[in-house]
Amino acid sequence: MDATTKAVSAAWIAVTHWWPHIDELLGVWLTLSERFRRAAERKFPGIVSSPSAIQLEYWKKGNEVPEWATSCDRVRRMRRIPVGIWRGVSLYDEHASAGFAGSPGECAADLMAQQLRISDEPRLTPLLAAVRENDVRGSGGRFGLGALVKALHEARPAEGSFVAQLAFDAFDAVVTAEEAKISGKPLLEFDAAKFGEKIAGHDRGLAAIWDEAAREEKARPRYLSLIALVRAITACKSDAVAVDWALHALCALRENVEIFEQACADVKKSARVWTKKSGGRDVIVALAASDSPAALRAMKRLVNSQPAAASKIAAAKNRGSIFTQAAVMIACRPTGNIVVQAQGGPTLVLVAIALRAAEAKKREREWEIGDPRLFTAWHYMKELECCFNGSNTSPDVEPTALSGDEIVKIVTDCLAPVPARG
Repeated sequence: MDATTKAVSAAWIAVTHWWPHIDELLGVWLTLSERFRRAAERKFPGIVSSPSAIQLEYWKKGNEVPEWATSCDRVRRMRRIPVGIWRGVSLYDEHASAGFAGSPGECAADLMAQQLRISDEPRLTPLLAAVRENDVRGSGGRFGLGALVKALHEARPAEGSFVAQLAFDAFDAVVTAEEAKISGKPLLEFDAAKFGEKIAGHDRGLAAIWDEAAREEKARPRYLSLIALVRAITACKSDAVAVDWALHALCALRENVEIFEQACADVKKSARVWTKKSGGRDVIVALAASDSPAALRAMKRLVNSQPAAASKIAAAKNRGSIFTQAAVMIACRPTGNIVVQAQGGPTLVLVAIALRAAEAKKREREWEIGDPRLFTAWHYMKELECCFNGSNTSPDVEPTALSGDEIVKIVTDCLAPVPARG
């Protein structure tokens, strides 16, 4: 449901993007948790303090800001708390740029904690640090909470409130565990193997995924890993609650594999692939159609399975190093929305500029170059080297007027030189 200006109630309403990441979810949870109620009440007088009693609203239009949201003060008067969205009129949007509200380079949870003046809370700082690392550097691992939330969104696409509640339960358990640690109360012993047996009693296939997560945890422990979260939930709740939480997460991971394999089949069936010389290297350009949320991941597999790329990847593995094929992937949805992403070196700065110019030319009777709507239609994210015309988190962005072939031409004409690697 989109945030609107329907009858304004006395309650504050948290608004975030569709399929929110863990930093947005943590930012929302900080306003709802009983632990930080006093801080939230100071900032948002009268806010509902129970996560189960507040309705999260979702904004599906990406960078577009509602017409009525003309300033931070106006948004506050409407009693909305936009987390990770509404650049320029939100204090909790890390995508903001210089001169606008929000703060670039930080995650939404950091911004919320700063506004609530709880950033230095010892029981909270490790959680904030882990979420920031996951959001900024993608360091959460295959079984981290960030990956689990993403898998849950894909497996249960219309159940955002359920996914949010699972994340809230995880945050609550982690902070409870941190409080116990600070007070000198050790957590109860947790045996991952024995817990896996309980999972096997429900589903042996899910138990196999649990065992894989346990092996990864042993090799590289992470603060918000599946194992660490279940350990914390077991300690602060019960075995039964932890098993139920783990089963939801494991089911999503299994369904995520199936979703990915179907996306690979879609991409393989529709893909066209070109090779372009840029900066002395071969850059693969791939175009494919898929309605799957895993389309870009599937395109990466397609690109890396090209004979020349596959042989270089294999040779690098034999040397104990890593090779990333330089590529630009263009994923087209049946809705007309398109995403362009680069990997392995190419930059899309010139591509983004050219896409906006071409969009304006195609819509010459509607939009002009410099029209703010062009930045909504084609959002460029430097961190991911990606140009979005709608995405999993902003499905209602107006589709581009450009065709897939027109975008391929823009990409091949505008690819910036790839820097040589030493």
